[in-house]
Amino acid sequence: MRSGSDDDGVDAILARINSCTCIHDLLHFHDQERPGQVAVRDEMAELTYSDLLIRAKRLAARLSDEGLGPGDRVALLSKNDVAFVDLMMAASMTGVVLVPLNFRLAQGEIEFIVRDSGARFIFAGPDFLKTAELAETECESCERVIAITADGSYDGWNSRQDLAFDSRQRDGKSTLFQMYTSGTTGNPKGVLLSHENVLALCRNGVEFLGPFRETSRSLVCMPLFHVAGNAWLFFGLAAGCSNTLVVDITPDSLLRTIAEREITCTLMIPAVIQMLVLAMEARGLTITGLETVAFGASPMPAELLKRAQAVFPETGFIHVYGMTEATCMFCALDPAELREGRRLESCGKPFPDAEMKIVGPDGVELPVGEIGEITCRTPQLTTGYWNRPEATAEAIRDGWYHTGDAGSVDEEGFLYIRDRIKDMLISGGENVYPAEVENAILAHPSVAEVAVIGVPDAKWGEVGLAVVVLKDGADATSEDIQATVRERLAGFKVPAHVEYAAALPRNGAGKVTKQTLRNSFAKN
Repeated sequence: MRSGSDDDGVDAILARINSCTCIHDLLHFHDQERPGQVAVRDEMAELTYSDLLIRAKRLAARLSDEGLGPGDRVALLSKNDVAFVDLMMAASMTGVVLVPLNFRLAQGEIEFIVRDSGARFIFAGPDFLKTAELAETECESCERVIAITADGSYDGWNSRQDLAFDSRQRDGKSTLFQMYTSGTTGNPKGVLLSHENVLALCRNGVEFLGPFRETSRSLVCMPLFHVAGNAWLFFGLAAGCSNTLVVDITPDSLLRTIAEREITCTLMIPAVIQMLVLAMEARGLTITGLETVAFGASPMPAELLKRAQAVFPETGFIHVYGMTEATCMFCALDPAELREGRRLESCGKPFPDAEMKIVGPDGVELPVGEIGEITCRTPQLTTGYWNRPEATAEAIRDGWYHTGDAGSVDEEGFLYIRDRIKDMLISGGENVYPAEVENAILAHPSVAEVAVIGVPDAKWGEVGLAVVVLKDGADATSEDIQATVRERLAGFKVPAHVEYAAALPRNGAGKVTKQTLRNSFAKN
């Protein structure tokens, strides 16, 4: 089902995307059709589509002058700002591969990615210049650091005025991004994403996740170093609408931006939605005019979704599912399903150009309702991991990507995520999926957040341990938590241990890092 009723507008945008070979082709079109429209803004700068094309051409010319060309890597270490957009477009024009860096990583982790990618330059925002300079000294491939100023410029570095530079990069199969997985287990891997991958994503996003129109006003509040953040940005740029980038997320700043910029569509993780809901409920606020909120990366409890629908009464909520290797989301749930209270735990069906099946350990497809590994095949699928042929062969088999997520489908083909396969615990020979237990615990009125992990047990092999974050001023004993689960699930699924924490550790994508919890709470 299409995301909006303006079929002619969607068809025109899709035709535009289909005419593109590389991402920067979009800029040439918008420069002709809407040069004065704001393309992207952050807290310090605002660029029209014409501005963006000029900046990207100048930056591309300078990259070329510096000897960078097809296949060379440049890294970007910055918060969400306009520099990401023109650097991305300049990379597209020259064939250079952009390596976005997670600014929340430790120094050693950043240096690993710079070294692994072979990045020759690091473009660094003002908050991360020292980090980048230290990485330059430690990484043999890195030749220099280019400072990005607070207003998104390059401190005179891209001052070349000659705009005669034109793209020589016409290979849609070539790599645009090398995006590193979160690295919750072991070192992160560089996922290679091509122009064709991103353009396929844009077609699906515009058609099914909007509405995206030329008059839309999109909010990008996911970090651009994460595939979900730049996916949402790509949708807006493909549609030719205005895109607002948010740097630091607080309830006040987000609510103010949504109101002042008259935002019509955005993508958020459930933790951010919960933050907004709590703030709005406390103030008795509701917001109208926001047409679409897509959400993903972690489960959305049914209770939270209902509360979000109450404070955003005109908003269609869309559950999306995907991963970096599939260029973000390849599966989505029609907002009508959630609006009408159906399939609250489902993340929908694959986009029409994608396929999905649930398989057992032997790779054989499982019947409806049985839990197994989710696999997918899509035009958005990565060609593999940078310099990791064994990992690529393990993840992609006969064209199918093995996600590592456990799930099942119902009779109509709707997908239900159960958990990460590696997070499943086996207690007394029974499989326990932590996500199922977490959903049961979230039904307790005092619980704000929870994560369940498996810990060793002499009798049962493994048992569950629930790490609970209580709502402000609320109270619940371990026995209360266990009783809530026992009312809803089989006895072997009740966590044997309950611990309490002020907050759950999360990575840059907003996902709970369960390995951190295992390191903190695992019992020997």
